[in-house]
Amino acid sequence: MGALCSGPCSPVRMKGGEFDEETCNESPNVTPVCEVVVFAMVVEPVQAVRSLTTEPTTTQQDDKKKLNKQTKGQEKVWKDTTLLKIKAKDLVIAGALSNGIYSFVSKAKYNDQLVAVKTIKAAVNTTKLLNHARTLHALQSQYNLQLIGITCNTHKMVFEYMDLGSLSTLLSAKRLKKKQPFKVSSVNVALAIAKGLQDLHNHNIIHGELNSRNVLLSSQGQIKLSDCGFARLTMESNTSSKCTVGSKKKQKHRYVASDCFWTAPENLAGEALSRQSDIYSFGVILSELDTLEMPYASHDISYLQLINEIQTGKRVPNLSASCEIWYHTLAMKCMVFNPQERPSIAEIIRVLEHHN
Repeated sequence: MGALCSGPCSPVRMKGGEFDEETCNESPNVTPVCEVVVFAMVVEPVQAVRSLTTEPTTTQQDDKKKLNKQTKGQEKVWKDTTLLKIKAKDLVIAGALSNGIYSFVSKAKYNDQLVAVKTIKAAVNTTKLLNHARTLHALQSQYNLQLIGITCNTHKMVFEYMDLGSLSTLLSAKRLKKKQPFKVSSVNVALAIAKGLQDLHNHNIIHGELNSRNVLLSSQGQIKLSDCGFARLTMESNTSSKCTVGSKKKQKHRYVASDCFWTAPENLAGEALSRQSDIYSFGVILSELDTLEMPYASHDISYLQLINEIQTGKRVPNLSASCEIWYHTLAMKCMVFNPQERPSIAEIIRVLEHHN
């Protein structure tokens, strides 16, 4: 190795690991190599340590920016809405109401008022949850479940309480000829559901998960839609409990297996949700109101075959032999394979009001 110098360089000889002073004296312009090496070994690590301790890495800076952006987004949502921020400790849980893949619902008391508390089990972005909650809270529809408030940190959404449970439970009880406190005609129930959808569609909201379990009833005669857009917010990546029909490239939304019977064929094939998707689901509920049975309750083929036939438009739920012609026609129009041929929610309401 040669020495660093401004003129002609002479090699620096080492004796037992020390400088040869004679050589250094003979070459006054020569800087000993060892001195340079020692300098590099001492100073550069110090600079590296200083860099690690005082200057955040690019990843750390990005994470900090992302966190700040989320926090500002949450603050903006709270600032721009009258949505009530509820403390979890103020909720007195009284018992379980239901338990699903994405959440479980409990009966509770809040300020001496009975409420339903939906606790989200799936991972969900807090800012998206707040925006979703703000949308629901601003809806103010008498046909959609009213959101009272939210506990941000524990992901609990507090809704008004509907004491008679779901339409699915009511229809099952009616089929078994059990006494029911809720005495409203099927047409009235269908009309309330349709008006709930109309309120959503007028606000450019797609329900996306409409089925008889998400239609709730109260002893005051109220009929309201629940879980609007909720499964889309918390959709899990695990496909073992979902319908997996359709091209992987096209799939934008997967469905819980038990909900596939209400899902439009195009959505089973992976197409995006639309207003027409809700209309198809509404048609399936019309079949339930007529038969008092779950859709495809008496199918005689395997589950996968059934889903494939729904997706390809070869099968829709049956209606009873005693079903009125106008009602049968309306249900079938709602469940037609081509989404563009399904009636609008306004057309459906006109038909139901005419026969109510």
